[in-house]
Formats: sequence, C-alpha cells, structure tokens
Amino acid sequence: MQRLAGLVVDQPRLMAAILIALCFGSGAALTQLGFDASFRNLFRSDNQRIERLEDAYRDFGSDDLDLLILVETTSPDGIYGMDERAFLARADAALGASEDVALAVSLAGAIAFPGDGPPVSLLPHEGASPEQVARARELALAHPIAGGRLISEDGAVGLIGVNLANQPGLTDDRTTQIDAIRELLDEAAPPEGVRLSMTGVPVVRSALIDVTTRRSPVFTLIGASLAAIIGWIALRSLLAVVVLSCASWAATLWFAALLAITGEPFNAINSVIPTIILVITFADGVHLMTRARAGLARGVCAREAAWTAIREVGPACALTSLTTAVGFASLALTDLNVIQRFGLYAAGGVVLGFLSVITIVPLLCASRLSVRLRPPSPRTVEPSRIARLLELPLSHRVSVGGIGLLVTLGALATASFMTPSTSLNEAIPRTDDTARAIRVIDERLGGVLTTLVVVEWAEGLSYDHPDVRQGVRDIEDAIRAEPLLAEPLSAEDLINASPVPNFALLDALLRTDPRLGGATRRIIRPDLRRAVVRTAIPDVGSHIMNPVHDRLSAQLKRIDADNDAISLTLTGNPIAIGANASGMIRDLADSLLVAAIVIFVIIALAMRSIVLGLLSLAPNVFPLAIAGAALVIIDHPLTVTGVITFCVCLGIAVDDTIHVLTEYRRARRAGLEPRGATREALRLTTRPIAITTGVLCAGFAPVLLSGLPLLVLFAALSCLAVSAALVGDLLVLPALLALLPGGSSPGVSNAGDAAA
Repeated sequence: MQRLAGLVVDQPRLMAAILIALCFGSGAALTQLGFDASFRNLFRSDNQRIERLEDAYRDFGSDDLDLLILVETTSPDGIYGMDERAFLARADAALGASEDVALAVSLAGAIAFPGDGPPVSLLPHEGASPEQVARARELALAHPIAGGRLISEDGAVGLIGVNLANQPGLTDDRTTQIDAIRELLDEAAPPEGVRLSMTGVPVVRSALIDVTTRRSPVFTLIGASLAAIIGWIALRSLLAVVVLSCASWAATLWFAALLAITGEPFNAINSVIPTIILVITFADGVHLMTRARAGLARGVCAREAAWTAIREVGPACALTSLTTAVGFASLALTDLNVIQRFGLYAAGGVVLGFLSVITIVPLLCASRLSVRLRPPSPRTVEPSRIARLLELPLSHRVSVGGIGLLVTLGALATASFMTPSTSLNEAIPRTDDTARAIRVIDERLGGVLTTLVVVEWAEGLSYDHPDVRQGVRDIEDAIRAEPLLAEPLSAEDLINASPVPNFALLDALLRTDPRLGGATRRIIRPDLRRAVVRTAIPDVGSHIMNPVHDRLSAQLKRIDADNDAISLTLTGNPIAIGANASGMIRDLADSLLVAAIVIFVIIALAMRSIVLGLLSLAPNVFPLAIAGAALVIIDHPLTVTGVITFCVCLGIAVDDTIHVLTEYRRARRAGLEPRGATREALRLTTRPIAITTGVLCAGFAPVLLSGLPLLVLFAALSCLAVSAALVGDLLVLPALLALLPGGSSPGVSNAGDAAA
C-alpha cells in the first residue's frame, strides 16, 4: 500500500496520464457493447432440460417470434358486435398482407364444419343476421381450437396470434416490427369501446430492452445525482463530491469497457452492476476523503494528507473490496451461466472501483485542489458530537447486544420460510400494458405461457396408429386433471376441426396448403414421427407451477410405460426455466453461505483475531436476515434478483464492519480498553458510515421508479439491507465489542487478539 501511495503522491503526472489514457481507451471500447434481452438465456445452463427445450423448439418452432394481440370490448355483444367483427376482419386482412407477419391466426380466418350443414365462418360478415351471428358464436365457443383460445367463454375477449416474419438482418430486438403492427392495427380503426393490448416474448423483450438500455441509465444518473447531493450535504464540500464522483464514474466506465472488450452483453441481470459500482465506489471514497480532509484540517500539507489517508484507510478499503469481490465471485459456484458471469464481472467491477478510489481520490486531494478541499475546522471531519449520540450500545451493551442477536436469530428463522420462484412478469414493468395483457390472458384465456408434451412414435408407425392416438388422448386427460392447466391443444383437435375428421386428410392438407401447414406444423410433424400436445399455463410463478408439472410428469411416465408405441418428453419454457431457477436459487444460497465463511476467514486473518472474525458475523448476517424476513412477511417469493441482492448487501455490510473493526483494533493497540476502543472507533467511523449509508440508499432508491419488478425488488431490498447494516454496525457490533474483556495497558489487545 505504501508503494501505491508513493506512486500516486510522488508521481502525480505519470499517474494522471495513465488514468486519462485508460478513460479515453475505455470510452472508445463502448461502441462494442451489446445487449441480450432473451429471458430464456437468463436461465440457460448446460443441462438436459434446456437441451430438450431447444430440441422441441427446433422441430415445432419457438415462442421467440410469437405475438399475442388481446382484443377487449365493452360491447354487450362482445367481440361479436357488428363493429367488432368488422374490425377483426380488417385487422386480419392487414396482418395477412404485412411483410412483418409470417402467420396471423384469429376468428376471422377460422371455419367450423358442423355435421348438420355447410361450413360456417366463425366471424360472420357485417350483413349477417342475428341468428347467423348467434350460431357462429356458439360454434366458436365449442370449436376444438378457437374455444377458450381465440375467444373467452363470455365472448368479451378475443385473441389474435401473430408469428413475426424472420426477416434477414433483424436482431433479437423486434421493436420495429412490433411498432409496424401497432400502426396496422391503428389503421384498421378499432371501434369505440375496444381496447387492444399486445404481449408475447418479442413484446416482453422490447419492454425489457427499453427499461434496461433506455430508462435504467436515467435512473442511474438520478441515483448518482442524489448520492452526490447527500455527499455534498454531509461533507459540506461540492468539490469533495466532484472528486468522489470522478472516481465512481471512472470505475463504471472501466467496467463497461471490460464488458465490451470481453464480448459480454448487458442483460436484465447484470444491468444493475453499474449502479452497484457507482454507489460502492462513492461510498468507499468517502472514507478516504474524510481521512484526507481530516489531515488537511490539522494543517498537514496536501501530499502528506493524501499519503496518510492511503496508509491508514487504504488497507481497510482493500479488505472491503476483497470481501465484496469474494461475495460476488462465490456466484460462480452456481450452474447457471448468466449468474456465474454476473458474479465474476461484478467482482471485477469491485476491483476496478477500488483501483479507481485508491488512485483518483488521493491524486486529486494531493493536487492544488487541496486548498478548496480543506474543511473550515477539524470539527467538520471529527464529529465527536455524533459519536456521543451512540453511547447507547456502550452504556447498555448487554441489552443492546442481546437484543441484536435475538432479532438476528428471529429474522433468520423467519427467512428460512422463503420459497424460490420465478415468473415472466419479473421482466415486465408493472405499469406496462404488456403486464396487464398477461394478467387478462391468464384469467380469461388459460395463460400466456406454454407447457409442451412431445410425443414421438416408433419407427414404422404413423400418427394414425390406434396406440399413438390413444396415447395423445391419455396425455390430454392427464392435463385436464390439473386445474391450473388450460385445455390441451393437440393433433386430435386439428383432426376434429377438419372438414372430415380423418388424419389422412389432415396429412394431405399439411403437404399442400402453406397457410394451414405453417400453423399445424407447430403441433404435428409426420415427417419426424413427432407431435406435441400444448397447454397454456398462467404466469403465477414457478413455486406454484413446479408441483403441477411434477404431478403431470409422474402421469406421463405411467402413460409412457404402458404404451410401447410412443415415448414422451415434458418440456417448455416454464419447465426449463422454473426448474433451473429453483435449482439456481438453491445454488445461490449455498454460494452465499460459502461467501460468508470465506469472508469470516479473511476478516479473522486480517484482524489476526478469531474473536473479531466471529463478532463480524452478527452485523453482517443481521441485514440479510432482515431482508429475508421482509420477503416472507410480504409473501414475496425468493427470486434470482433477491439472492443476488443478498450477495450485494453482504459485501456492503462487510465494508462498514471492516472499517469499525480496523479502527477498534488500532485503538486497542494504542492501549485503550474495549469500551474506550469502541468509542474511538465510533468517533472515527460514524460519520463516514452514515454518509455511505445515505449515499447507497440515494443511489438505489431511484431504481424503485423503474417499474421493472426485478429491479424494483433489487432496489427495495438493497435500501432495506443497507439501512439494517447501519443498525448492525453502529449498534449491535459496538455493543458486542464493548463486552470483550481486556486491560488498558499499551500494546495489549483483547482476548481475541491474543492470537495475533
């Protein structure tokens, strides 16, 4: 650390040139940054579930290009009102002629073949008689494909399915195509009382990109601005805030360049890392700035003040960065690729933040700016008045320490009831019309997500074999036995909806009719000897749907064992993502435990005291236990974001704990007894810890306005845990430290330090 201090203080021009070149080079690299908005990629891992899902999507088409257009009306006749029918016809024609649409499916193009008469269009023309309209509605509700899928039971809600054209040159972001379809629908002139909403994977992805690439930077800037204001008020120096901001933004710039250089795209998970780096770097810089200004206030020259700040606070900052990086790096123990990379890149970002703080802050403090950085009096940076306010944990150390431990244990017990889960709505802003459309489809049309049962029949057989068709019917019965699963859609429904319920005719139509073939190939592939039974499910969370899928899987195994003609595979996004997310969350919890153990070892070694290492557990576990208990109390499942937030908060909580322990140990070595050493540690650290807490909360709080549930949860838990960490570090930890035995002779440390 002394060599680094010498380089920064004695070679300022060289260091400044290196930092400027690094920032310019990082800025040039930003043009290579990408973004991955695939929700499925967030939960991708190298296991059989993902392989089965990709296999099914390859044969039957994925949902990556499927739009769902929800049509709601207040008309007494529902979507069978005259104006509503006319609009659906216009919309179907416009979508069918669009270059952006590969296939559009709605009531406008559906036909029923009743056994007692000629074919009937499920959407009668404008001049149809009331009897014809009533007949068409009756047939639509009973139709094997349309009923409950393209029209709700009460007829007030309709659905248009659109498969986007996979035009060459387009990226995963299909916002341009989505906007074009919205314009087509507007031009089709929806009548008064009709509300159109759009959802589906492309729309969710577009909303996710909008939040994370367009709106999130705004919230980051707002958070950084609020943090700067808090720092300005607390430090009483605008220039000090500017210096700290330079270090924070430099670290964030370097991190973005690291992503660009290594080819790592931004996604919904790692998009929070820049905010983390900004606030953590600013918070660490507060400790250095406070100590440097303390030296300036005593009349020490600028170079000496900067050198002393690095020497006295630098090791603690290095230790806090190490423990925070360990907390993030522990995420590499999970099986999920995106979380592994998140942990490693976040750890790298923390290291970059430390390098930025330990170089830029002292460099600027040692420059000519020191004249304006000098506080008006030592009182500004040595707030003994604030320290006196914290006599509570010292004068009532037994009760405060005991209550702190009891609350921690109680919160841990409550947090043990957390249930892991994930849902599509995590990635959609609550206020977005897409989220509302998902809720309506879940309630009125079975659900927006899809579970698949892939059926493969033996070589030499066809789908028309009695055992194959009976197997499909058995699958349908198993699906119908689960209340949360919607009415299944299979080749049997296609056959029943045909002019003549005969597989040979359906097979012929598949070969000759491109429109029909494009739709039915999502259900059956005679050329591959495979078919799929689809069922919609509501987006209620994997913790609710996983048991349903487990029961269905058990039923399918029995069907498979009893029928030698077929083999069955249960898959789909909810299956792969739900199971992977649950397993990942368990892995994350394990990695968090590993991180806590490693951090304890690091602190014990750094402090040369097993006792201090053990005491550090209480204030570090306290905020995590409070955050976990809060999730249980509000009945919110434990999501990926929640566990990642715990890792973030563990690192943040450890930071302040280390600063308190470092000053405590220095005071003990100076000869103070435990209570006096604790008071001295509080005198030196209370103000920086209070400032960093305010800065962290101010930095995270604007993210609450993003509307994106996973980011809102991250921000809310972070603010709660950071506030709880303040209580743990300034109340619980001092009370426990003051309880330690030890004399007051110079050079004698506490009993725990005897091992030093």
